[in-house]
Amino acid sequence: MRGYHVGGRSIMWGRHSYRWSDMDFQANAKDGIATPWPVGYAEIEPWYDYVETFAGVSGEKLGLAQLPDGKFLPMMPLNCVEDKVRQGVAENMNGRVITAGRVAHLTAYNPEVHKGTRGQCQFRNRCIRGCPYGWLFL
Repeated sequence: MRGYHVGGRSIMWGRHSYRWSDMDFQANAKDGIATPWPVGYAEIEPWYDYVETFAGVSGEKLGLAQLPDGKFLPMMPLNCVEDKVRQGVAENMNGRVITAGRVAHLTAYNPEVHKGTRGQCQFRNRCIRGCPYGWLFL
């Protein structure tokens, strides 16, 4: 699919949702090339928690400093090829990790949070065109 947007394709969200780490917030000050951020990860973390809970971000907690963990729904499972590549990278690449993208896919429905406006993902392979079943957070 190719998106045609005012302002270019770079504004296409694609449901990916990643937290900035302390490394990201401190990079300007550390490199000395731009104005330091006036806030840090600790101040933004509660808002990340709120948004991830509301949107329903699925992912895997990995404990990586550069990719902070969040309030995730269950991760969408990797397929057999992805599992094999993940295993090979873990065994041969010095601590590198492969994981599924952290995306706003409602893999577990909570009526108190989602209030009946969206359904749980049915894994029916219609993601590329938007979800006709209502689990996708737009």
